[in-house]
Amino acid sequence: MSAARDPLHPALARAVAEGIISAEQAGAVAALADAPQRSGRAGVVAEVLGYVGGALAVVAALLLGREFWEQLGPAVRVLLLAVVTAAVLAAGAALGDRDGPAGRLGGFLWAVAVLALAGTVGVAAGDLYDVPLDVTALLAAGSALLLAAVLWWRRREVLQHVAAFAAAVGTLFAAVGPADDAYRYLGPLLWVLGVGWIAAAAARRAPTGWVLGALAVIAGPLGAGVGREAWSVVGVLSAAALVVVGVRGHRPWLVALGTAGLFVTVPVAVAEIFETGPGPLLGLLVVGLVLVGAAVVLTRRRAG
Repeated sequence: MSAARDPLHPALARAVAEGIISAEQAGAVAALADAPQRSGRAGVVAEVLGYVGGALAVVAALLLGREFWEQLGPAVRVLLLAVVTAAVLAAGAALGDRDGPAGRLGGFLWAVAVLALAGTVGVAAGDLYDVPLDVTALLAAGSALLLAAVLWWRRREVLQHVAAFAAAVGTLFAAVGPADDAYRYLGPLLWVLGVGWIAAAAARRAPTGWVLGALAVIAGPLGAGVGREAWSVVGVLSAAALVVVGVRGHRPWLVALGTAGLFVTVPVAVAEIFETGPGPLLGLLVVGLVLVGAAVVLTRRRAG
């Protein structure tokens, strides 16, 4: 890759040398940076209209459903939901391969399709076949997860990633929740899901996966119904690990989530492990001040 006036090009060359991106990807980015910017006003207007229209359609469907849902037969309910699912899937497919506002709108429509399919399967199982509620929830969440995974495989964008993660969490809760006393393990299982999601994101270099996995890693220990003392410590260590990984990998959102996690998990751990009183809190205050001082000293030495 030849040098250019734009300071972006040396950074791309370094990224290629370190194996972060390929030479072809660097060339595509450089060409995009050098290309004259085109006005995207029409695309933005279309995107806004799509979001507003989608929101109005959803609200109208909900209001109509509240008014006439009981008057409709089970087959008609399933048919209506199936039509909505097919419509948003087709609309998203028509825009899914594009970039910019059109691509984002297509991703939004596909995310709506995941919800619509879950509703279709849930109504079909519950109203048509009288499937028990716990099995209906599992079928609806599982079908949403399957569709979300396929759509994410087709288009690796943020909304598809979020939809797949939400469907995975929903499937986990639907699978574990109804079992006797199994709800106490939902928190630890959510933590395991978060760790696995982060590992997959690291392998595939998906920044969104880091954020979603971090949320699960922080929230999981807080919801533990067994071994609360041990899991409170796991929560603190997990939040601290997120800060370390975020700093070393230059991922500011991960640092922010890990820091926020420390603000939440440390008080929980103190409350679970120690008796109430000023002693543990004063100890935490001293440790925190020492760490801040050490950070300042190390930063100044590195800058010098």
